[in-house]
Amino acid sequence: MKDNTSPGNEFGTGTLDNALYDMYAYYLQITLQNYAVQGINIYAISLQDSPTSTNFDTPAMSMSAVNQSNLVRALGPRLQSVGLLTKILVWEDNWGTPSFPIQVMSDQVAYRYIAGSSYHCRAADPSTQTQVHNAFPNKEIWFTACSGYLNSATWSEHLQWNTQYLYTGAIKNWARTIFHWNLILDPNGNPHKGGCYGCRGIATVNTTSDSIRYNEEYYGIAMLSKYIRYPAYRLDCTTSLPSSSMSNCVFSLCIHNGDNTTLVLIGNFCNSTATQPFILQ
Repeated sequence: MKDNTSPGNEFGTGTLDNALYDMYAYYLQITLQNYAVQGINIYAISLQDSPTSTNFDTPAMSMSAVNQSNLVRALGPRLQSVGLLTKILVWEDNWGTPSFPIQVMSDQVAYRYIAGSSYHCRAADPSTQTQVHNAFPNKEIWFTACSGYLNSATWSEHLQWNTQYLYTGAIKNWARTIFHWNLILDPNGNPHKGGCYGCRGIATVNTTSDSIRYNEEYYGIAMLSKYIRYPAYRLDCTTSLPSSSMSNCVFSLCIHNGDNTTLVLIGNFCNSTATQPFILQ
């Protein structure tokens, strides 16, 4: 259905053929319906993973903001007409281009069918989610993809990054979810088809010894999942320390759970063994 039809050029290049928006919307509709027949009701769907990607080795389709608006205009009424409650999420790409989801949701027709926008952890930082929230406070923010990497960073460095940018940062910037991918890969980051070379799974399986190693992301998600109880709501909280030089090494998150308990997560990554008081507000 893409406009690039030459052999060997089917992956990262090309966009949806202008004449086929309704056909593609119908394809997505019947896909969701067929899952529902099997008892699998899809909660939400994004229109295209990484729509601004032009990697030649990745199964993908580039989409502009106008392309996504047009697809929502075709898909939204179809889902509504057959009684499907699946939410439509736009963007599904990195933090670096908040103007893209803002432009899509500025289309007054498409706006009616859009539940929100979704984000990956590449480029910029999670504060851009708040830019989109401020533009459209009634639309949801979802964080849907971030991978660990096979690099020289230590366990502590990986955990600090995840805590700063995901477990506190993304959620404090209106994200309703945190997703890591891939679930399981081998020590070389395989299997994969193009795209992320060096991405690491939440768990790593050694195919020689048949052993499994649980990585930093596994423990981070396990910790949050243990103490956050649906339905849960974020409480606005900040930490302050007596030393301004330590302001960037302590991170906090406060959650009020559906069972009336409250979670306070403090990430302390200060390079000091001394006891340091801090204020949580």
